[in-house]
Amino acid sequence: MKKFVLTGFVALVLTFSAHPQPVYTDEAGNWFDRGVAAYNDGDLYGAIDAYTQALAIRQNYPEALNNRGGLYALLGDYAAAIMDCTEALAIRQDYAEAFSNRGFAYKAMENYEAAISDYENALAIKPDFINAWYNMGGAYFQLGDYKNAIDCQNYAIALDPDYAASYYNRANAYYELDDYVGAVANYTQAINLAYNDARAYYNRGNAYSAQADYESAASDYQAALEREPDFAEAYNNLGIAYSGKHDYERAIESYTQALTLVPDYVRAFYNRGNAYIAGPNDHNKAIADYTAAITLDPTYIKAWLNRGAAYDDIGEYDNALADFSRAQELNPQDTAVYNNMGISLKKKGEYEQAIASYTKALEIDPQCAIALNNRGAVYVSLTDYNKAILDFTLALEIDPELSEADANLNIIRALAQ
Repeated sequence: MKKFVLTGFVALVLTFSAHPQPVYTDEAGNWFDRGVAAYNDGDLYGAIDAYTQALAIRQNYPEALNNRGGLYALLGDYAAAIMDCTEALAIRQDYAEAFSNRGFAYKAMENYEAAISDYENALAIKPDFINAWYNMGGAYFQLGDYKNAIDCQNYAIALDPDYAASYYNRANAYYELDDYVGAVANYTQAINLAYNDARAYYNRGNAYSAQADYESAASDYQAALEREPDFAEAYNNLGIAYSGKHDYERAIESYTQALTLVPDYVRAFYNRGNAYIAGPNDHNKAIADYTAAITLDPTYIKAWLNRGAAYDDIGEYDNALADFSRAQELNPQDTAVYNNMGISLKKKGEYEQAIASYTKALEIDPQCAIALNNRGAVYVSLTDYNKAILDFTLALEIDPELSEADANLNIIRALAQ
């Protein structure tokens, strides 16, 4: 799961008919024009009433049905929207706008396959229908088909190179594909085209953070907060950026601000706990924050593990083992649980149990070099140097950069001579 969460996927676009063809000059046409005027004035209910009056006079009026359906969709009555658009399509089978608006309603109801089908029908009729390309990209995004989402936005941008929202949504898809360079480039293009609200800066900050460019990330989170001062997620991620820069004091301030805005913000408690350990080395405050996170979310494995590690650091090994045991219950296949258990058990002098814990980690992941190194250290305590040498050697074969194993191997070879 990604550490940074995207926000603000741009809303889909509805398409309204300004005037039917041919232009009706009778009373139904007059009501239609009143509907258009009411919509332009922001009076959605008045517009619906006007289109309903037009339809009472002329039942076979696809443009009025399409526009009323679009208004129902804007107001969240998606079933009514689908009904109106479907009736419009029964009258006029080549009505691209009605396909697109019905697709909008299907998408809002999370029926993404039906939405894509309608957008495809709209584009078969009108290949340069930019809104349909854009909206279909949104539906593919929701299905997790990010490559097709990007392709759709590519078509929209080809039709309108200044379509800021398509750059923004294409950036979101690049981000989900872990193409953070592409994401940054597209967020930047969206921002340059005046799509520069808080979410754009926030999401670009996430893409910078994913590349460990914490300086740029912090700048973007600050820009997001200038535009939306109550943006708790931006404060949280600003804290992550400051932590990445090893500026733990400002990180703690940022997490605290996030918690002031959202007192039950679990990740902010967890992250602040990490900052208390990494910066001022304040284990008591860290334990308090991990406890708050666990209280809010008893399934938060990382908080259990980190609180256990904090207890271990201050010599409260029984509390540490209790936390690791709880993490084990939540995920018996997590090698970090058994590694941490082994560390505390070794410190308690319970060597056989420590070895059993590291062995369990290796049963889950035979390539866990850290478990091999740590088990080797226990064998050293038991003066079983041959097994220790074997574990350190295997650890280095798996991870030649594991400096602890290299140092331990050199020490133990000296001792064994």
